[in-house]
Amino acid sequence: MVRRVTESIELLENARKRFPSDGGIERLLEAARAIDYEEERQKGVQAILESERALRAHGKLDDALELVKSGIRLHGQDVVLSDLCRVIGLEIEDRRSRERLDQYRRKAEDLLKSGSPAEALGVLREARSQYPSEPSLEFAAGDRGRSVCATKRTRDRHVCP
Repeated sequence: MVRRVTESIELLENARKRFPSDGGIERLLEAARAIDYEEERQKGVQAILESERALRAHGKLDDALELVKSGIRLHGQDVVLSDLCRVIGLEIEDRRSRERLDQYRRKAEDLLKSGSPAEALGVLREARSQYPSEPSLEFAAGDRGRSVCATKRTRDRHVCP
């Protein structure tokens, strides 16, 4: 198709030279150039999509996002690139959220291992306030809470509510 468009442009340019006052030839030439431009743009977008997939496959979401953003700057507001930009942005935010959640869990686990169950429970409760819909935190906070209560009962002989 590219070859045909290129050939058409060449033929139309020759025809315009022979018939400079023919407005129809000029309109056809403009249409052929627009098709050529769009084909080149689509090839550029396709190359970006292939590179983006490779980056994402290697876990390089930040690099993939920057590539897509540069593609948008270069090729304009392409629907596929714009949607992909939003999707990658959400994936990056999700990854960061999971990393923060893992930090809370590791900190609570370290505190438990060091013999500070009450502090571990505080960390889990803080994490739960940041991630109220995270079911594993509710379970963990409940388990840790019971553990803290059991520890206090043993130590203080009080019953936890």
